[in-house]
Amino acid sequence: YFKSKEELFVHSFNDSLSCELYFIEHFFQGTNRTLPIENLLYKFLIEYLDRYDSNFNTSFFIRTSYYPPQQLRELIVRDSYQLTTNLECLLETLFKEKEHLLNCQFSADTATAAYLTILDGLFVEMLYGGRSERLDKRISSSWNVFWQGINGR
Repeated sequence: YFKSKEELFVHSFNDSLSCELYFIEHFFQGTNRTLPIENLLYKFLIEYLDRYDSNFNTSFFIRTSYYPPQQLRELIVRDSYQLTTNLECLLETLFKEKEHLLNCQFSADTATAAYLTILDGLFVEMLYGGRSERLDKRISSSWNVFWQGINGR
């Protein structure tokens, strides 16, 4: 029983946040961990975008994070940052572990920020245009520029 629609909404959002946190942690700490860093990072982009397209929980979480109800905005933004912070920590740890494979001009922190910016941009495109040729072009283009930039070879 929930006292209000807002309470139900917050509960649903927190459930979706938990599911997304589980997906991210499992993705980076599971069997994917053995993939080369290029494959791991690209696979995460694709799988997370596919999740948005096929998993109601993910699409609810992303839509709510980007467009929170005004009366719950502060709470939703604060809780959404929990996912961003966890993902940021996982990525920064990964970039530090693989630092020898990366362009020495970029710190793990810089590579993490750039990667998260790509992910955010792709989600915005997904929110507005869905799965489309335009999104596929943006995935390919942004990934190639990102990887060429941080690749140490």
